[in-house]
Amino acid sequence: MRPAAPDDLPFLKRLFLESREDLAAALEGNPLAEGLMDMQFRAKTAHYKAAFPNADERVLTVGDQPIGRLTTIDEGDRFHIVDIAVLRKFQRQGFGTAALLRIQSEGAVMGKSVSLTVALGNPARQLYERIGFQEISRTATDATMLWTLF
Repeated sequence: MRPAAPDDLPFLKRLFLESREDLAAALEGNPLAEGLMDMQFRAKTAHYKAAFPNADERVLTVGDQPIGRLTTIDEGDRFHIVDIAVLRKFQRQGFGTAALLRIQSEGAVMGKSVSLTVALGNPARQLYERIGFQEISRTATDATMLWTLF
């Protein structure tokens, strides 16, 4: 992992586009699709900057090749994972798990827990449970999960 830099923007846009299959499918055949997807990426980026101005955005890499991203915020007593995404080609190879374990390790060293929110039905939840996250609250669409060493 390394800190995200301004020149990572094209990669981060590619990662966003790949992770939004639902939006791409809805726009399939629409001649404005590329522009709409770009607008969605810019909107998400602007929202994160406004909602999480002190977020720590990292790029996951294999060698020098970017393969994913991890965005966290320090909430004092815990780190909250805002977003994690890995290019499809690199999924299910342990890269996302390694990134999560690293955040857990950083939290343990600093005496912090780690939280995240996951959509109900998202298969990533199985990974989160496997590495020790437990559900602490739920809405109609999401579950908030917490990992703590203590």
